[in-house]
Amino acid sequence: MDRTKNEDYKSVLVSSLIAIALLAVFLGLPAIKSPDFLILAMLVLPPLFAFTVASGGYALGALAMALCFGVGYALDGRLAVILAAVCAPFAFAAGYAVRARLRLRHSVMVSGAAALVGVLLGVGALWLMTGQLPVDFLANQLEGSFSGLSDAEVLSLYQLVRIPDLFTGAVTQAALDSAPRADAIAYLVGVFREALNYHLVGMIGCYSLLMGLTGYLIPRALRKKRGNDVAAIPPFAEFSLPRRFWLAFALSYLFAIIGSSYGWPGFAILEVTVLSIYGLVLSVQGLAFLDFLYRRHKIGKAARVVLHALGLIISSMLGNILMWLGLFENIANLRVRMGTKGGVVP
Repeated sequence: MDRTKNEDYKSVLVSSLIAIALLAVFLGLPAIKSPDFLILAMLVLPPLFAFTVASGGYALGALAMALCFGVGYALDGRLAVILAAVCAPFAFAAGYAVRARLRLRHSVMVSGAAALVGVLLGVGALWLMTGQLPVDFLANQLEGSFSGLSDAEVLSLYQLVRIPDLFTGAVTQAALDSAPRADAIAYLVGVFREALNYHLVGMIGCYSLLMGLTGYLIPRALRKKRGNDVAAIPPFAEFSLPRRFWLAFALSYLFAIIGSSYGWPGFAILEVTVLSIYGLVLSVQGLAFLDFLYRRHKIGKAARVVLHALGLIISSMLGNILMWLGLFENIANLRVRMGTKGGVVP
């Protein structure tokens, strides 16, 4: 057995042990079973299993996943099946993209589509096993998580959420201070449920795109670090959307706004979804433009990573300015005007 095969088998073993440890945490600790940690599991586990497939091949990758989720099933059969349905399609697709050394654009398309299929399979598994759709399931999980909070903690959360109502006069401070625990929890769960109803489709779309990109890049980077051949990727500063992408966004958003303003069924959700998905992609363009500027000023890689992290935080606080920067850059083609080639997604 040659050295490369040994390294690949070692990678499969290590990634499988990490996956089992994570599943033991996510599924074995009651305090962890909240919507936030379930979403975290959906973000962490798929790239890990994609690396397993990329390293060991499809048969060994399938065997490793079966072993890992077998352990997970012993801890919480319902959630283990749901997570397996979410992870498996993506792991095979992203693993294939890494092994076949597909170009970045094709890899993101293949991996992103598989991530979407995985979510839909997860939704189907959830409904078959619980009779609930994601909104009801996550709302019930949230409601159950309040059992670990004291009355004072629940009341503080309730008051925090209702601050806008306090300013508009919809509720008084005395009413907030004397709210019963059951009423406060019911209100908080109701707000969560309403927000999820509006944002769920957009969240699924953004998850698929993010997983298609990061869930491919992570196993690719790990394989490259171990000395394996991987597809070349141009510098992030050269990432650029098609020249008329802004027009597709403008027309889609205008269509959604018109339907929403007339009260057409589903168009309020469509408006949020269009803004979420296009906003994510345009934000990546905005970050790429900033990366181009940082490189132009000879800023090192570590400093650029810190600056990008700060940019994401500031953007989230100031109305997603990265999206608007990406939109403006897509319209004005600033990098070409500033003397660089630009182009489209490699």
